[in-house]
Amino acid sequence: VTVDNEQGGFIATEYLIKNGHQEIAFISGPYNSHDNEMRFRGYKRALEQYNLPFYSKWKISGDFTREGGYRATKLLIAQQKLPQAIFFANDEMALGGIQALEEKQINIPDDISIIGFDDIQLAEYVSPSLTTIRQPKYEVGALAVHLIFQLLSLEKIDEYYKLTTELIERNSVKKSF
Repeated sequence: VTVDNEQGGFIATEYLIKNGHQEIAFISGPYNSHDNEMRFRGYKRALEQYNLPFYSKWKISGDFTREGGYRATKLLIAQQKLPQAIFFANDEMALGGIQALEEKQINIPDDISIIGFDDIQLAEYVSPSLTTIRQPKYEVGALAVHLIFQLLSLEKIDEYYKLTTELIERNSVKKSF
């Protein structure tokens, strides 16, 4: 039972693009993370589909932690020219990124838009509330347990299930109208 992380990464990046952002950084999780790699593939696919360039200087590892997101965002800021938006591969890193941007008086979403991934509980309570991609965490767990009970009853099940993600629009992305 997996989540369609690649499509979630695509949806996040496409949402930024459709709101007028053409320069989009990717703050990644660990390089050995399959989920991170799939989210990055979705990000790259969206850039390619909309004929936007990928800049390696805007792909920085944040290791899926708040501190990692903070450090990665500080590194992005230190490069002088900020992108128009940042896609954080998870919400924990986005929270660290919000802190780093606030310290430099960089306003979200007026100066830079950000989007996360996971829809952790804190995402709606930070300021501004975080636009993110919701993973169906409960459904993944419930389906896995349901399948285990089917296997214990010697029922035949499919070997692979992929669940979809959902865009949760909040206030961290500047809308272009």
